[in-house]
Amino acid sequence: MKKVCIISAVILFVLLGCAYEQVKVDKAEDLVNNSNPVDVRDKQEIEEKSDDSSNVDQVGPILTRSIPNIVKPNQKFVVTYTASSVSGSWGASVEESVSGGCTFPSGSSTYKTVMLSEDGLTRTIQINAPSSGSCTFTGNYKFGSDSIINFPSQTVTVTSGGGASLTRTVPASVNPSATFSVTYATNGVPNSNWFVQWDDTVSGGCTPTNYKDFTSGTTSNNQQKTTSFTAPSSGSCTFGGLYKFTDGSQTNFPSQTVTVGSASGVSMARDIPISVVPNSEFIVSYRIINVNGNYGVTISDVVSGGCTPSTLNTGFLSPVTSIPITFTAPASGSCTFTGDYQVSTASGTEAVANFPSQTVTISSTSGANLTRTVPASIAPGATFVVTYDISNTDSSNYAVFIEDDVVSGGCTPSNINKVVFSPDTSVSVTMTAPASGSCIFGGNYLFAGQANNDFPLQTVVIS
Repeated sequence: MKKVCIISAVILFVLLGCAYEQVKVDKAEDLVNNSNPVDVRDKQEIEEKSDDSSNVDQVGPILTRSIPNIVKPNQKFVVTYTASSVSGSWGASVEESVSGGCTFPSGSSTYKTVMLSEDGLTRTIQINAPSSGSCTFTGNYKFGSDSIINFPSQTVTVTSGGGASLTRTVPASVNPSATFSVTYATNGVPNSNWFVQWDDTVSGGCTPTNYKDFTSGTTSNNQQKTTSFTAPSSGSCTFGGLYKFTDGSQTNFPSQTVTVGSASGVSMARDIPISVVPNSEFIVSYRIINVNGNYGVTISDVVSGGCTPSTLNTGFLSPVTSIPITFTAPASGSCTFTGDYQVSTASGTEAVANFPSQTVTISSTSGANLTRTVPASIAPGATFVVTYDISNTDSSNYAVFIEDDVVSGGCTPSNINKVVFSPDTSVSVTMTAPASGSCIFGGNYLFAGQANNDFPLQTVVIS
């Protein structure tokens, strides 16, 4: 009997030990398969509340997808996946598809990947846009053994207009030492949250010599801001500068010059941009100067080259000092403005006067080029240098905006934003490699007065 009891006790001890080890195994599996482990009872309650993968009351880790609202035809753009509400070791699988002609890096309309905690909270991929239309992204993700969750459907619009833009309007001429206004107006903003900032520069003696500002909105209503500058006693002032929208690259303002002249009676000025993108809308302002008291103005302008409207007959009365008129550019070429105006004051009606002939160019091209050089391979965790070299510039005056991205692989920094001005011909950036794998560089660059250019995809192997 004593022998039987001893054997029974040993068996019970072994069974208890096995049960304890199984609990440890289950707990370890839970840590791997669930980014944020929850109590079994809580998990059952969650599953009972919803058997729908699009449940809005999602509990646990979340993966979001970010895409731009607008891209240019045939442009490469970045889609970013960001994990949140995660802790400890986690893993997530992603399955995506896109319609409308966009393609993933492999050239396919479908994409599958895995995100792991050791690689960080974000993953970016580079997408190729088609020549026109729009692309819609649909897909889902899954953390460990959690339920499959659908991403919201998102659409990116492909437009030759290049999306939103910022127009700066300056007078053609001002009186010596006079205060004059410069207006910054948005065009084509999206019907969603948007933000634009600008950094304008002025040479030639006008003050201030630098003006920085921003504006934003949540709808497609365009906005404008006006600021004052003071002219010198003689000469001319040239405006340069750049601007950047939330979902866009840095863009150069066209160079514009204000002539400082002598006061010589009532006159009109027509302010037009130097260049505009194909098929875009742009603003031409008609402005009266050197006038006092009551007045009236009639304007008769003619536009050749395909801009519309091709004729303009309008006018205004005091106290209005200027009117903006919207024109639409053709697909290519240039448009020349010729016309006249007539001013009436309390002293009588002035003779008909001609506007100066002015031309707006539709886009511009150049042979200028930017080359990015990266090493073929680098040691794990080592630093390395990426060099950007400028060549074939046809001008001693140039500026190039670099917006490069590490689209996958973990090299840091993952985003490179640089501006290079003449006479500099190169710039270098120091990077740090991850512990393993490889890094793929994408991105683009923009010479002032040109369209965006994409860098070729280049890979650095970590070995």
